[in-house]
Amino acid sequence: MDVKAYYRRIREIEASLPGEDVLVVSLATPDGGREGLRVEVSPFEAARLVVEDRARLATKEEAAAWKEEQRALLQARQKAEIRQRVQVHVMSEEDLQTLKTASRSGKKSREGDN
Repeated sequence: MDVKAYYRRIREIEASLPGEDVLVVSLATPDGGREGLRVEVSPFEAARLVVEDRARLATKEEAAAWKEEQRALLQARQKAEIRQRVQVHVMSEEDLQTLKTASRSGKKSREGDN
């Protein structure tokens, strides 16, 4: 393997990639790499994976679909967090009266201390 050619090819591909992050789709490899996994990586890492035939650049359609999936996952996660924050306590009328009575008696004892 010619190391200079290897890194030259990586630099060429990296220079042609737009943006800070690039979506790649994995390819099946002899060492057990699974085909079809999508991941967003740096341009250098994307170029390295392409040169090593471990991944290919995603098409515009694949990238758009992936971004939509990520947006939907983020929204679902945010909704789940909101649902966890909201707490509802159901109280009987008797429990409410008990709390009110305890609150009033606590106020009276504090007023008497002054």
